[in-house]
Amino acid sequence: MAGARPGVHLVKLKPVVVSEGLIKGNKFIKWDDDSTVGTPVTLKVDSRGFILFWKDQHKPEKDMDCLEIALIRDTRTGRNARTPKDPKLRDTVNMGSTDIPLEDKTVTICYGTDLVSLNWVNFTSNAREVAREWTDELFKCATNLLRLNASPLTFLEKAHNKLSLVLSGDGKIPVRNILRMFAAHKDDKKRVEKALEAASLPAGRNDAIPPSKFTFEDLMRFYRHLVFRSEVDKIFHSLGAKKKLYLTASKFVELF
Repeated sequence: MAGARPGVHLVKLKPVVVSEGLIKGNKFIKWDDDSTVGTPVTLKVDSRGFILFWKDQHKPEKDMDCLEIALIRDTRTGRNARTPKDPKLRDTVNMGSTDIPLEDKTVTICYGTDLVSLNWVNFTSNAREVAREWTDELFKCATNLLRLNASPLTFLEKAHNKLSLVLSGDGKIPVRNILRMFAAHKDDKKRVEKALEAASLPAGRNDAIPPSKFTFEDLMRFYRHLVFRSEVDKIFHSLGAKKKLYLTASKFVELF
């Protein structure tokens, strides 16, 4: 092409757009290679495309489970999807029309912290179209270049989304989830508990916080006590100079 510079390729970075179907969610049967029975779940993605989370339909009192979309390495349906080897499990997870092959209704997700230590989880729906939508849309979210090169502040937003969405059976944020997220080692536990207390938040392992009492501003206050570094204060001070600090997740993103 005339005028083009050799070896230079322009890539347009586009923000993650989560389809309405994934936000509203669908019913699936979850299973993995070690399963003996399938688990009926409601599967959803948060509106920012950070977290894949699901709730056991038969055990509403049970805590939610989740998977960070950034850890997803591949999504598959059709002939590349996994199907149960156990005939009984195969019958258990098969929903919808029996005329549609099981693999065409299944979403197989490969995930891991690297490309060597990989894990697999499977969700079987009742329709080929549902499986295809989830396979395609999850892969788009997981491989979005803008998200893969996000700022550290975006990762804090992801932390808030995860804590606010993956709730206990009574609809609250378990403090143990906060400890699990921020205490990398046993020695860190006390430091996290002290930061929660300093931010006027419950700090006991068996305590829980209503989502309405854990805004993005609350997370920032806790994080500043936890990290206690001048760089963090400088970041938020400079943000305040740009705008009046609307510290909700949606407004926070607008600053970048």
